[in-house]
Amino acid sequence: MSAPEKFALNRRSFLKTSAFVAAGLTFTRLPIMAGPFTREDFDKLVPADKKLSPEWVKSLTARGEHTVYRGAELKTIGMPIGGIACGQLYLGGDGKLWHWDIFNQHIGTGDGHYAKPPKPSSPLEQGFALRVTHGGKTQVRPLDRTGWQDISFIGEYPIGFVEYRDADVPVTVSLEAFSPFTPLKVDDSSLPATVMRFTVKNTGTEKVEAELGGWLENAVGLRSGATRELLRQNRIVARGHAIALECSAAPGRAGQSAPARADITFDDFERDNYEGWTVEGTAFGSGPIEKSKVPAYQGDLAMHGLHAVNSHASAATDGATGKLTSKPFTVERHFINFLVGGGAQKDVT
Repeated sequence: MSAPEKFALNRRSFLKTSAFVAAGLTFTRLPIMAGPFTREDFDKLVPADKKLSPEWVKSLTARGEHTVYRGAELKTIGMPIGGIACGQLYLGGDGKLWHWDIFNQHIGTGDGHYAKPPKPSSPLEQGFALRVTHGGKTQVRPLDRTGWQDISFIGEYPIGFVEYRDADVPVTVSLEAFSPFTPLKVDDSSLPATVMRFTVKNTGTEKVEAELGGWLENAVGLRSGATRELLRQNRIVARGHAIALECSAAPGRAGQSAPARADITFDDFERDNYEGWTVEGTAFGSGPIEKSKVPAYQGDLAMHGLHAVNSHASAATDGATGKLTSKPFTVERHFINFLVGGGAQKDVT
């Protein structure tokens, strides 16, 4: 017998051999889920009778243990959290919403994402944060991976659970996020809504004051606004015990804009000392430097006024470090302006 003839296998022999191999694996490594089968069972692509093991079928609905994800595993989590036919919104592993495929822009989510998961990203600004006051100190922690040491995620569609813990925070925060997905109820399942329910728990014995806050950019006309004039409008609506932020947009006329308002100055450095600021380190000297005393090698600092904070004043060196912290102030406008200069180091500073 020649070598080709010796190793030749027809389809029937191959299936028979494969069946023996599969049976060996089934009995030695895997629980029996189906079978036994005969050759005739596969005359059709899918046998009408799957011969499923009743014990295995029962195990599919048996209560099991949660699968918990932490650390680097959180970076590639995107659980659908929007209503049916309402676009697509993902719940990230750290509880932050991303993807936001609700703007009639095709975003492919094919099988390639299993091999190369996309990085969580969002076309709009949105999030939640917790402010905690304890022992006379207040800290603000964003509810995402930048604000907590230990974050865990449990995904049990259509509900996602996120837990936030940190040794330096006297509370834990639990997030339960879901869409109104209801089996066999199309109208309820198609609501364009995502529910995010936060629970804050005091882990100590002392009194703690905690506040939850959220922010959401007005994204009406996020894409189409580039082709037409829009005036975005935000309105707070109170109905019963509920308070809503209503985002909308109205057609605008070319060149139309809100009248300019005078700037509100909450502080400056037009003095010889750092009164009102908390100073740490040695980098900033004893006070703001006068324009006339700026070292010549620094050139024009483009100062707005007669004084500026200079981290390379005569008393400082390249190795000096420090921190300036202002007193608390109220933000009354959309933006804060702060003039900052740096060294002439291309692509570095």
